[in-house]
Amino acid sequence: GMASGISATTSFTFLLADIRLAQGRLRDALRTCQQGLRLVAEQDNPLTQGTAELHVILSEVYLEQDVLEAAAQHLLRSKELGEVVTLQEARHRWYVAKARLEAACARAAHLGAKSRKSVASILASGLDRQPLQGSLLEHDTQLPAHDNVRGPQYFH
Repeated sequence: GMASGISATTSFTFLLADIRLAQGRLRDALRTCQQGLRLVAEQDNPLTQGTAELHVILSEVYLEQDVLEAAAQHLLRSKELGEVVTLQEARHRWYVAKARLEAACARAAHLGAKSRKSVASILASGLDRQPLQGSLLEHDTQLPAHDNVRGPQYFH
């Protein structure tokens, strides 16, 4: 029905935004996610599968742009929608984005105290409460190697 059509649309949007992010086309990735979320918002049941994933990508885009408050907000929004995060890869990326955000805050000397406090409070307010359902950490799985995932050496 209509719901599965929307779900397919969000999956496609996720892939498209991901490709644009990988190409460094941040504005395009942002626009793609926003269009996808707008489409979902127009439906009766906005908790469609795939929206949490779009918030993960938005968080990554804002991380790339060094807009840490927005990155934190989208990560938290994704977490709130967390029970619909079904893609294993998106779950993995959620944790990577969270780690990157924390690292970015730690080294963001340029971030005013007010912004840093805001990001810290967003992180504290929900991200560390409990892992996403079915989290990778429960399975003690080796995280898949992924070209887009920067290793710890990136932060030194």
